[in-house]
Amino acid sequence: MKFLVLGDSHARRMPSRFMTSSYSLIIKSIPGLKFIDYHDKKLSLLHLLFSSKIQYLLSEADGIILLVGTNSVRIHSARTIISQIEAIIFFIRKVYPKFNQRESITIPLSFPCVKTTRKFSKKYALISNIQFYNYRLYQLSFELNFNTIDFRITSSQLAIDKMHIRRHYYYRIFNFLVKYLNNLTKN
Repeated sequence: MKFLVLGDSHARRMPSRFMTSSYSLIIKSIPGLKFIDYHDKKLSLLHLLFSSKIQYLLSEADGIILLVGTNSVRIHSARTIISQIEAIIFFIRKVYPKFNQRESITIPLSFPCVKTTRKFSKKYALISNIQFYNYRLYQLSFELNFNTIDFRITSSQLAIDKMHIRRHYYYRIFNFLVKYLNNLTKN
């Protein structure tokens, strides 16, 4: 089986390719990636899905993991992001019907983040938005039949920028992803 990971900067420390006897993994990291970015199309997952390179990778893949979320939850309400995810999943499944199976699309819950923005200028407002986003994403996974995973990263593991994970915890994301795919491909 072939899996494609499209991720934000949290995927940057992962190898670009990884292979086991059961599956192969291609990882694309785009720092700043959001589900939809109306100001910079290079940072918009929806717009990237129209690029010939990503379309080719999707045509070859059996599954896709969208390791995106932190940048989105800092600037959009959870409700807005959930609507964006719905549109992205509908688009992917319309163009690539092979992604209709639950196991073929995975979206991790958002990592913690306490780096405030203009929209979420108070830490508690940002944390509340992330919690509501994670709750709604989990619900949406049953409504639209896709998988979610929780990397179990805590705010104590955040770097000094309050948004990214400290370097010595990056291995946990990749190891968790490998374990998840090992279990997924066992069935």
